[in-house]
Formats: sequence, C-alpha cells, structure tokens
Amino acid sequence: MIVEFNTSYVDKSEQFQRKLANGFRMIMWGLWSDAKRLAPVDTGHLRDTITLTRFDNFHYELRDGVEYGIMVEFGTKPHVIKAVNKRVLSNLNGSVKSRNATGGPVVFGTTVNHPGTNAQPFFRPAFDMAKVKISKLLE
Repeated sequence: MIVEFNTSYVDKSEQFQRKLANGFRMIMWGLWSDAKRLAPVDTGHLRDTITLTRFDNFHYELRDGVEYGIMVEFGTKPHVIKAVNKRVLSNLNGSVKSRNATGGPVVFGTTVNHPGTNAQPFFRPAFDMAKVKISKLLE
C-alpha cells in the first residue's frame, strides 16, 4: 500500500516555500510515526516495514513493505485457502495439541474455508490526522 502527498503552491517566495517545506516535512514524519504507532502488532513485521521516502520538498511516499498490509488495512471477506507448499492444512496455529486455539477440534484438510478478517486500519487514520495538519499549515 502506498500513500503519496504531492503539492505545489502559488506563493513562490523562497521564504514561504522554505516554511511550507519544513512544516510539510514535520507533518510527513508525524504521519510515518502515527502509522507505525497504529499498526497492529503480531510479530511486528508489518510495523517494522513502514517507511517514508522523500523525493523532494513536497513529494513523499509512505508505504508498508509487506504484501498483506492492504488486507490488514481493509480486512478480507470469507475465502478459501488451498494448500500449496504443504499437502495438508490445519487449524492448529503451529502447535501440537488436541484442541485448536479457539478450543474447537483440530481439523486437517487440503482446503480451509477462512471466515475473513476484520479491518485494522493504520494508514487511513494516520492519513486523516495528517490532512488536518496540512490544512492548518496552508491557512
């Protein structure tokens, strides 16, 4: 997932552009910090891969470095998971016991009907906070 801010402003005076660029830089660092703070943590990998890249004074890119980030941000609908690298899937979550993590029976199979996941937004709330700050900066 990539979030980009790109802007140009009418007032071209060097002093104003410098002030705007400094304010924008601080807002973007805040956006990066807020996204990391709001990211849900299981292993911490998602949070640890959130990066902010500066291309110029008014062009930044915020991204997560995992392919599942968009699924965390927006959630998933129920779907079928099929075994690819393993012959059999189970609902054990990597442990060996007679009950799964929810207390239900252990089930093995080549496909699993996944119930879907709830959205856990971290970019959108951070982006919304940054938009308010940008509006105040441009006033």
